[in-house]
Amino acid sequence: MRILRTALLFCILAFAGKTATAQNLKLSDDPGQFIVQLRKLMDGSRNPQYIRSTAQLDSVWMSALNASQQTKFINIIKTQISKGQKAGPVMFLLIRNTHAFAKQSPENLEGFLDLATNSGQKYDGKALQKVLETVRTINETKKLYAANYNSLYLLEGTYKYRFDTTNAVTANAEANVAAANDSWDTPVDSNYVITPKSNPLPVISGALLDLQNATFAMVTAGDSVVFGPANGSVSLKDGIFVGKNGKFNWQAGGDSTIYADLDSYSFNISQPKLVAENVTLHSDAQLAAPIKGTLEYRGVKKIKGKPAPYPRFVSN
Repeated sequence: MRILRTALLFCILAFAGKTATAQNLKLSDDPGQFIVQLRKLMDGSRNPQYIRSTAQLDSVWMSALNASQQTKFINIIKTQISKGQKAGPVMFLLIRNTHAFAKQSPENLEGFLDLATNSGQKYDGKALQKVLETVRTINETKKLYAANYNSLYLLEGTYKYRFDTTNAVTANAEANVAAANDSWDTPVDSNYVITPKSNPLPVISGALLDLQNATFAMVTAGDSVVFGPANGSVSLKDGIFVGKNGKFNWQAGGDSTIYADLDSYSFNISQPKLVAENVTLHSDAQLAAPIKGTLEYRGVKKIKGKPAPYPRFVSN
């Protein structure tokens, strides 16, 4: 029993020692000394992926990052060290993403470093890791979201990163109050698949990805649809896109001559579904003139021999 207690005490002291070492680690402000220290820190993880990524950053550290960018990155890492981060996933993602931007899209490096600076100061480790994972997914796969069942591709468009300091909670509350005051007190038909009531778009802030002329592809195991080009922003922390414009056609429903011009809309990038209000539906074969309404799409599996359940449209 005494041996067991001694072993347990040793493990606790060892863990506490490692934590204290990470928190008390003094990294140099000199870029040359810093990168050596960073490599030593990540080498200590014994994780081949972490070690390789740090070596890759080292290979471009003096040539692809200017002095200002080096200083920003050093301060980002120091902030995470002060918050208790060790040679783990957050540090790895900061290193890997910085190398990717420096090597492949240097025009976005400055924006990413500013985003990482603000996110690192304002978010906890879990939220920061989610932001950095999304950035990595975009960089390496051209997807805004990737999972076994569904993915959201960014097929075309330009983008930049920024950090917005708007108080989203207050802004959303004000928008909901305004919408309630402006809404019609009309009973909703419970048989509607889509509720014919206009809802305010969410206000997003914090770590954002601004998109211009973005074409999306929602892909699932049972269906897929392409729509855009759209302009808007993605909340990297919450996974919400808010924007406007683009076309959505009925190819998934079996008739590509039918399409809707999108107005303003939002959707969760992790879910293969879209509800867009105030769209304008066009169908030369079935409509005398375009009509306004609400579009709904869900990426569900099609049943052979039956009409595709989506997309759907309800007129205003």
